[in-house]
This record gives sequence, C-alpha cells and structure tokens, in this order.
Amino acid sequence: GGSVGCETAEYLAEKGKKVTVIELLDTPAEKMVNVARTILLSHLKGYGVQILTSCKCKEITETMVIYEDKEGKNHTLPADTVIAANGDKPSDTLYQQLKGKIEPLYNIGDSAAPDSIATAVSQGYYTALKL
Repeated sequence: GGSVGCETAEYLAEKGKKVTVIELLDTPAEKMVNVARTILLSHLKGYGVQILTSCKCKEITETMVIYEDKEGKNHTLPADTVIAANGDKPSDTLYQQLKGKIEPLYNIGDSAAPDSIATAVSQGYYTALKL
C-alpha cells in the first residue's frame, strides 16, 4: 500500500485485473506528494481497487491471502496472484565506492534513506547550495 504498491495496483487495474491492496499503515501511498497521491487514489477508486488499511498480511497460500485487521481479526481473500511491495531499502553502493576518493561527497536521496521524489529533489537542492 505504499507508493510502489499502489502504482502497481493502478497498472494491474488498468489491465482489467481485480486488485486489492493491503496496507499496514492507516494511509495508502503515504509518502507520495499530495497532488500525485490524490490523483492515484482517485484512479484506484475509479478502477474499483479495494484498499484495506491498518491490516497485516499473515499468510499467503496457493489460493488466498490471510490478513489481520486492526482489531486482530483474521480474514481471507481469494487470490491467484500476489505481489509483495514490502518497503524500500537504501542503495548506497555508488556512494560507498566513491567514499574517500572524491571530496566533497554527499549521500542523499534514496541512497541515504528512501523517501518521496520531493524529498530527494529538496535534498539535492540544499546540497547543491553547499557547493
């Protein structure tokens, strides 16, 4: 139910697939820029995508997903395909390779901590001001 999961849901729904998004947090696509998020959620609603918030995926079987709602009650959801979008991890490989070879060197954006494109652009802007 983050930005990647919701964008994938939109893509699949556009292709005519019946899609359900299970989000652990209270808000789907929480880190997206508000305008883009509003448009995306509107598209999902228009395609009939079901979004389950405050729910935790407990088990994936051959034919279903078992999830727990915020009250702790388990539910089953028939499924023939499951896509897991389980969050982002930083990828600082290039930064590590250049560390000690180039000065100054700054680790920003998704290399430091995955976030929104707006955050990465802002970090780039303020880093450039330091140069």
